[in-house]
Amino acid sequence: MTSQSLVALETSGVLSELNAPEKNAEGRRRFGVTPITLPEVLETLSNLVAGRSVRLLKFLWTLEDRSLYRNRGLEIVTIIKYHFSPRRTVFEDCAFSREEEECLRRMGIVTSDIPQYQDLSEECPAENEVDIVYGVHCSVAVLNDFLWSRWTPRGLKGTILITTTDCLCQLSEVDHFSDFVENGTRTDLLSYRIHKIDNRYITNSKWISAFSWKQDTVECWKRPRYYWCPVPTHLHREETPGLKMMSTFEHISENIAKIEEELEKRDYVDEIATKVQKVLGGRRVERITLVGVCSFAMHYHSECRNFHDLQQLMLTLALRKKFNPTTVRCHEPVLTPFEKSFLNSIGIETPPASDMSTPEEGLAEDEVTLFYMPGCVYELENMVIWANRKNMRNVVFITYPLDRCENLEKVDKTCRARAEYREKAETIRTSQQSLGFRLHIVMTREHPDGFPWLKAALPVSEISSFPENALETVSDEKPRRS
Repeated sequence: MTSQSLVALETSGVLSELNAPEKNAEGRRRFGVTPITLPEVLETLSNLVAGRSVRLLKFLWTLEDRSLYRNRGLEIVTIIKYHFSPRRTVFEDCAFSREEEECLRRMGIVTSDIPQYQDLSEECPAENEVDIVYGVHCSVAVLNDFLWSRWTPRGLKGTILITTTDCLCQLSEVDHFSDFVENGTRTDLLSYRIHKIDNRYITNSKWISAFSWKQDTVECWKRPRYYWCPVPTHLHREETPGLKMMSTFEHISENIAKIEEELEKRDYVDEIATKVQKVLGGRRVERITLVGVCSFAMHYHSECRNFHDLQQLMLTLALRKKFNPTTVRCHEPVLTPFEKSFLNSIGIETPPASDMSTPEEGLAEDEVTLFYMPGCVYELENMVIWANRKNMRNVVFITYPLDRCENLEKVDKTCRARAEYREKAETIRTSQQSLGFRLHIVMTREHPDGFPWLKAALPVSEISSFPENALETVSDEKPRRS
């Protein structure tokens, strides 16, 4: 390999992310010892190339994120390009900025829209050639269509697909991707963490592997028809009333509107607003603070997880309509830049991550901050209550019920502010709602289980307020987080 390629990757900061979980015993047991240095990764990939000429290096991308993951993937692809000197390098995406196109052109990388791979017309490499396709951040439906477009023994043998297996599922009646991954040869290359906060990793690592095909035969030639897989919006071939993958601000807003419409049919938003009004007792909501919404539009989360978190964001927006507060904030350290930008665009502040130990200030006697804290850990609830222990009439909470706690006695011992608050707080419970929405998919056909539905519940919540101005017996010593 060249020194140029090492310098390019090392100076980018990506190398420190590669193979971060190698010390993890479970990772070693499951995947064996994987390369931990860039030269080893390239040597492993060279063994798969096996002396053939690299005809094409293709980078397939369908994520909404246009910063960290995109740059990291491009850097890895650039290193592969420097090492193997392919005849042609292509970066396929649904959109490029002018600056990106110019920069990539200077690097010798052609930019292109993602083809729909409608037929078996993909030109296959010759016997002494191979194509390397990097699809780590690519919709599995696109990878499936791509593999179908070259579904011949020569086409598959001439393809090395670099991706992850996180998205393995039953995609369609003809699932080429799973067939290629499960019946081909897997070679682990590297792994890295996909998200972190303050140098603390908070999500699982993503294992990147190279898949190749050694068999002389293939079985199916059918065009894939999807019934369970959400796909990037630019590949939709017909509109459906379901939820969409969220790759733009418009997609998020459309999904929120659909959830709100469904809940309004059930009078759920009015129920919440009426019960909040009763707990307020004449006070006015000056601020709304959403805590713990998690990541509501992240590619690596399941669609169900995103849907659940999106419901909580929708309720926050609905409460803003009802109470017209001056400020709405979202405290959530795991938000992606894309999600933060969306929230800012609709008037929701995203302050830096904190331990929530700062009290609410600048509120009049009849003004409150409404804390919506769905599913937050009890220590965080305790910290917010402790921070406002001297001004309890200025805060109202929407949280999950106490009876969801499996070890209440232990929690009460460690969360004293919360325990005292719960003893005297005036509390009203909401009803539970269970919603289901169709997925926004392509080429839908009838399925034995009916149309694909995304289901997630809005659990019972408690709306509560403290009847006195202060928690008199709570110590001024700051609680410790476990």
